[in-house]
Amino acid sequence: MKKTTLRETTTVLAKILELLSFTGSGMTLSSLITLAILLATGHINQQLLTDVLTNPQVNYYGSSVILKNGQLFIPGIFICFGSLAIQFILFGFIFHNVGKIFALKAGSPFSAENVKRIKYIGYLALALPIVKLALSIFGMIFGVSPSMGVSAYEFLFALVALSLSQYFAYGAELEKDVDGLL
Repeated sequence: MKKTTLRETTTVLAKILELLSFTGSGMTLSSLITLAILLATGHINQQLLTDVLTNPQVNYYGSSVILKNGQLFIPGIFICFGSLAIQFILFGFIFHNVGKIFALKAGSPFSAENVKRIKYIGYLALALPIVKLALSIFGMIFGVSPSMGVSAYEFLFALVALSLSQYFAYGAELEKDVDGLL
């Protein structure tokens, strides 16, 4: 396959976004672990956090999830940032696979590996809104009233990726048949 500037740019951007996504998830998870340790050892508490952070408010999908009655709500913090970390991880794997697809050195894009990668991107994209819904329901159990924050385009993107994997599988089959004829 011919090298193009668009393909090379897409590869580089996918790698950068993969790195940023995994870095974001690592930073978020390490912050949550640190917060859990500090809370468990008594070095900080809810009142101290509220006093330090004057008028704290984080809008997460249109709702204030870390405040409850003017106080920081610790379960809300963990649900909010835990959800963010999971989404970073899923995006990281999506960008990783996009980078692998476009980093093709030679040969055809209609390979069995690319079919698997595109299908995997579809499954990861489908997992994103499902995770958001599940974490919103989980949040409601703990008294956090988050907005669902899921839109139809997220499901549509997943379905498009899964459909593209079928087209690529068909292209791989046709290419195999043509190669057999030559």
